[in-house]
Amino acid sequence: MTEKLAEVIAAASTTFTAQCYRLYEAPPLGALVRVGEQPAIYAVVCNVASGPLDPGRRVLPRGEGEESEEGVYRSNPQLSQLLATTFEALIVGYQHADGRLQGLPPLPPRVHAFVSSCSHAEIVQFTRDLGFLKLLLRAPGPAGDELLIACLRHAAAARSAQDGARQSTATAFLLDAGRAIARGLAGDSARLSTLLKGLAP
Repeated sequence: MTEKLAEVIAAASTTFTAQCYRLYEAPPLGALVRVGEQPAIYAVVCNVASGPLDPGRRVLPRGEGEESEEGVYRSNPQLSQLLATTFEALIVGYQHADGRLQGLPPLPPRVHAFVSSCSHAEIVQFTRDLGFLKLLLRAPGPAGDELLIACLRHAAAARSAQDGARQSTATAFLLDAGRAIARGLAGDSARLSTLLKGLAP
């Protein structure tokens, strides 16, 4: 079981927002995370933000006399209590009695549910079925395609890590994913071309 890294502070049927326990220690864009226990819900990190805990309190510059950014934090240790890192995640699947399902769960995760990074083995197992791609292809916002590319690259890297860094395993996965995307975007050749270029080694 991987260590919990954040806690849900708001949730809906398609996305949730989590606050990290440590400043700047969020999972990267496109990472697969697990939230809750029964049922566990799986989601892809789609946005990371850092800022003041109190939205009404502006962050002021503090580094004019410092030689490095780390110096700002050493001279102002209270910043770790005044700032927070949060991330949003797009729900793509959940644990069912019959196994993992790809799609939206009947209910969103509970507020205060723990969020953990998925292990390489868990990522590989979840992404064997590429059904989750349809949710990522519909992800809103201008960065939706970048999110999809980042997610698939994380899944490919997990395969390399689990398989003794054999590049062929990761390449085969990306080729399968590219074919699945092509089926989903049969009528949008321009978008398909952009995505396939982003997945190319």
